Amino acid sequence: LSSQEIVDQMERGHPLVRAAALATGGRQLSEAHLPWILRLAETDDPLQRRSALLALREFGQPRAIAGLVRQARSDSARAATQAVECLAASRFEAAHEALQQLLGEPLNVPLLDLCRILSRYPRTRWNDSLRRLATGEWSDAGASADEQSDVRRDALVALGRIGHPELVTLLGEALAADDESVRATAFDLLVNRTGADSERLAVEYALELTRSTFPTQQILSLFQRVRDPRAVPLLVGHLEALQSDCSLVIKALAQIGPAS
Repeated sequence: LSSQEIVDQMERGHPLVRAAALATGGRQLSEAHLPWILRLAETDDPLQRRSALLALREFGQPRAIAGLVRQARSDSARAATQAVECLAASRFEAAHEALQQLLGEPLNVPLLDLCRILSRYPRTRWNDSLRRLATGEWSDAGASADEQSDVRRDALVALGRIGHPELVTLLGEALAADDESVRATAFDLLVNRTGADSERLAVEYALELTRSTFPTQQILSLFQRVRDPRAVPLLVGHLEALQSDCSLVIKALAQIGPAS
């Protein structure tokens, strides 16, 4: 639609059409429409407010960003979460800077939602916040154990995507976490990284697991790649115990060697 058609629907269309036009047509609107959009961002109608926030993220003017910041500080968890996501998704650097400052404040945004937003729009600006989420330093007392686990795992994955300067150290610490799913996520990230430190941590953890449990395909592939001789007696032990998938162990042993 043309900009004029978008504006016509926002001004005179059915409420649902108005919301759709506002949510999807933000880039076609001009600064002259900002006062109207800012008013809708303050409305009690959750659909109109969400649509207005989505439109605001297409503007880089200070008053548009200030409107998103104001909603991010809202007592409404829904409005605050939507505003934080719009700031993170914005293409304007000023919006990212505003969000970075907000991350130092207590926001009415569930940590799981906040972590997923930062993971969905990864930027080096979020590194410190994601590090605190990944280590459990920043936690929500009201969150369940599963939710806290999800936060830590999502944060680790986001840090892996961004490339935190201390990522290997953080992953090594996560391998010692009480939560098995956090350990598994850290191990998966290490296995898929290159570099001596990442490989060393992955192999040590894989060896420790193989001492007590039958190796997974991921562990066997790691052993085949690095050919660490310490894996041989552990794999032979599982072979002699006649566990399932022995053919995979045999193939791994053939790759690792030695000939004896």
